Amino acid sequence: MDSLKACLEKNAAKFKKNLKYLKGKEEWGVKIYCETERLKESLIREDKKFLMIDKKINSSTPDKVFFSTKMTDELLKNKLDNKTIEYVQNSFERLREQSLEASLNKLSPQKTNGPKSAVISNSVFWVDKNQINSFINIVNILKEKYENNGVYLDCTGPWPPYNFCT
Repeated sequence: MDSLKACLEKNAAKFKKNLKYLKGKEEWGVKIYCETERLKESLIREDKKFLMIDKKINSSTPDKVFFSTKMTDELLKNKLDNKTIEYVQNSFERLREQSLEASLNKLSPQKTNGPKSAVISNSVFWVDKNQINSFINIVNILKEKYENNGVYLDCTGPWPPYNFCT
């Protein structure tokens, strides 16, 4: 008991500072999942280049079909990568505006939400309790905006301040 008392007395200023920092704030997590095939379909529908390439492939000789298909696959992969980056960056920036602090956590390669979707972002936000409704509102706006393209946001919280307290 004496060692606990000594520890508390020695670190009282740090404890008070941390408790003051924690007061009135909550940690929230947002994961973004992507159904890759559904997003690919959406990108093909939106981009006229893919329709033109598809017409060329259908009217080409067999040897040209191979190279055209390779070109299309590479173009689609680049567009898919760029689009997922865009979704992650846009979501993170919009939510960070409603937060005191924000952090992108590393992704675990095997994390999935079912057999067809993969986690493309795992972020945490330190939010003032007075801003929670605004934060959740932005999450809902982003959910609605992205879900038709196979991109889903999952917001959880409040959590203990694992990511924002030492």
